[in-house]
Amino acid sequence: MVKPTTPQVVRFSPLVSVLKTPKKGGVAAFVPQSTVSRHPSRGTRTTRTNDTRRGDTGDLSALYRELDGIEQDDIRKARKGDPMDEDDPLDWDEETTLAAMFEDKDVDVDEREELAALAEQLKEPMNAEAQKLRQHLRNAVIPAMQRIKEVHDKMEDEVDVSFGTGILAFDDACKGAEAKAIRDEDELKTAYRLMKALLFPIVQRNTEKLVGELQDAYHRREQLWATFEADLEQTGILAS
Repeated sequence: MVKPTTPQVVRFSPLVSVLKTPKKGGVAAFVPQSTVSRHPSRGTRTTRTNDTRRGDTGDLSALYRELDGIEQDDIRKARKGDPMDEDDPLDWDEETTLAAMFEDKDVDVDEREELAALAEQLKEPMNAEAQKLRQHLRNAVIPAMQRIKEVHDKMEDEVDVSFGTGILAFDDACKGAEAKAIRDEDELKTAYRLMKALLFPIVQRNTEKLVGELQDAYHRREQLWATFEADLEQTGILAS
């Protein structure tokens, strides 16, 4: 028995152009319009009508065979594990299709739902951390502001203006003396570097000259000592 064809099977059938031909009544709906002449003669019309009916019967048989073959191919593909199109209706007659529906598979969770759940989980600790930071800022800023206000109030009430002016003048004098000392130190460093650059070659040459003279003096001393010992041996003093 041939099952009713699905819209997907008809859509991909090579005879879809024949099925979509406008109906004119009876089996003539499956006959392409180009096969019927517009102005046939009477004898020719009768002959062509008989031929058309026989051709229509053959076309219908070929069409049903074609549709049956396509449906059998779809069933074989489904049994091999091919994914089923989302638009195709479920074929509850197939055990493989029904069994696949009840197989244990991982539940597909939308990524947006995962992100929403994660954000919901992070909401409480983030609020707690924000509250902790606000409390920390409150504990750090408010006491400082209160202390600054107290100092300003005390300065307005208790500090002598003339005393404050003297303190500022003394501070300016100290800063000037410090700046002068820094300038003097910089000048001394500059002079030292300049003298070192100029005098170092001279000092090095003098040192090398003195070392050479000292070595010559040691050499003469050794010669004099050797001569002295030779003279003593000749006189016989050392021999006795």
